[in-house]
Amino acid sequence: MNKINLLIIAFLTITIIVLSSCTTNNSETINVYVNKGAVAEDPSYTLIEAPALNLKLSYPNSWEKQEDIMGIALIFLSPLEGADDTFQENINLIIQDVSNEPITLDEYVNTNLADMDQFLNDVEINKSEKVTINGIAGHEIIYSASQGEERLKWRQLVILDNEKAYLLTYTAKEHTYDLYLEEVNNVINSLEITS
Repeated sequence: MNKINLLIIAFLTITIIVLSSCTTNNSETINVYVNKGAVAEDPSYTLIEAPALNLKLSYPNSWEKQEDIMGIALIFLSPLEGADDTFQENINLIIQDVSNEPITLDEYVNTNLADMDQFLNDVEINKSEKVTINGIAGHEIIYSASQGEERLKWRQLVILDNEKAYLLTYTAKEHTYDLYLEEVNNVINSLEITS
């Protein structure tokens, strides 16, 4: 795994740590993502059924799956586009136990938004809105920022369910963000919390 990927994983781990103080947000926009089963039946995707994580999720077969790395439950790395490709776009899933400090979804998201400037430079929030993912309330944040010499773009979905926070995050260089959006949407649409 190259240095840029390790920096991103470190940032994600830090994001979890700082999500302990909160404020509230009353966003009214709601988008709905519904699992229509298409990805589960697509032979180019692999279905993960993880009872220990209380979830089901499908990911592209061409992506490399890694598990339990530095607090990240699952990470999927895109294939390299060639010898000059130094960054693997990725989708990762972090699951945080929030049972000791009950928190609302709005509080969790607002803390995340407030703390971004501490860890990233030139943060631009492109979208922050409530969503429903397969019947479960969540929140989607799309943002861009500089990290080191790279300009990156993230799409993060946050779900709180059964005293756990699920953060499903897509990370890409800003100029390659759209390259894997179809795959990212398929992963999002396949997510099921099974608690």
